[in-house]
Amino acid sequence: MKEKGKYYVYIYLDPRRPGKYKYMVDKQLLILDYEPIYVGKGKGIRYEQHWGLNNLSNKFFGRRLDKIKRKGLVPDIFIRDGLLENKALKLEKILIKIIGRDDLNEGPLCNHTDGGEGPSGAIPSEEKRKNQSKKMKRWWKDIEHRKRHSEIMKEKWKDPKFKKAQCEIRKEMWKNNPDSKITKREALQKLWEDPEFRKKESKLRKKLWTPERKRKHSKFMKEKWMDPEYGRNKGA
Repeated sequence: MKEKGKYYVYIYLDPRRPGKYKYMVDKQLLILDYEPIYVGKGKGIRYEQHWGLNNLSNKFFGRRLDKIKRKGLVPDIFIRDGLLENKALKLEKILIKIIGRDDLNEGPLCNHTDGGEGPSGAIPSEEKRKNQSKKMKRWWKDIEHRKRHSEIMKEKWKDPKFKKAQCEIRKEMWKNNPDSKITKREALQKLWEDPEFRKKESKLRKKLWTPERKRKHSKFMKEKWMDPEYGRNKGA
């Protein structure tokens, strides 16, 4: 019996550009109803993450998705699933080659690599993590940048689709890396040992904990405790 894999290859399609985009893949004709703009591989909810995340590392692809969002549209996504990982890596590379990368003037794809580089969900190198950390620290020193980012994220979280995608992404992250829960908890415990941090947090929480917020929280908790299942779980 042929083994079925849990990996897939996906293609993001731009809904603003309908047509019949035809490609021969392994002697089979692939017809897409919209222009292909990105090819990737993954498993689980990987294909949704580009649409839900802010500040993609691939800025070219990110700008393309932003233009689609501003039109109030959602990209179509073509998926070939049930693949073993090595087959998914191979197909990803084939599709990128056949459709063509924009940065090489070979096609419409926003991909910056030829694909098939390695395992899906590979952990970034220590050097890459350090560089990303330095970049983020520079950004957050810029007060205007923090303000713009805050305003953008507030608007994004009003979108139910964005909220759902973010929740799914976090669930997947916790499931795949349970040690990160421990690391985060230890980091917070260390922060609370700092008197200056405790002082700032105390001031912030007093400011946020308005009478109206207290009233809403009290009402919310009363309703939760009226649920027998919630009461049993808390007492366990």
